[in-house]
Amino acid sequence: MARTNVKNLAYITRALKNYGEAVKTDIQGILMKNGAQMQLDAENNKPAQANITIDQATPSDSGMTVTVAAHQNGNGDWAIYWEVGTGKSYLELAPSLTPEMRAIALTAYKNGKGTITPHPYMFPAFLKARRNTIADIKKAIKRRQL
Repeated sequence: MARTNVKNLAYITRALKNYGEAVKTDIQGILMKNGAQMQLDAENNKPAQANITIDQATPSDSGMTVTVAAHQNGNGDWAIYWEVGTGKSYLELAPSLTPEMRAIALTAYKNGKGTITPHPYMFPAFLKARRNTIADIKKAIKRRQL
């Protein structure tokens, strides 16, 4: 649903350069661990009335990217409607979203007449996973520096 760039990318880039494959392997494991937890959190928080499937965390870019996606009956468009709502509900939710999330949510906004109320399940799981991933990567790099 969303990709993130770690704010302190220079720190991670230096660690990869200094510690090489060891840090890369650590980061790949951290991404998969937190991606799997994101999947579980999203699965537990999805709206019961929606037939949404949360795909298993899938690595790409040699394990340096992990994707977790949601879809409803094979139609990814509906999964976003349950996440952010439609119509007036979306307009009420939008100010609380990060700019990146707002851009994703805006792709679902059509004409302001929808009636689905938001039930965020992916965004909260993503924010938690991002927070944990950053903390875990920093810890892994510090361990390598000792």
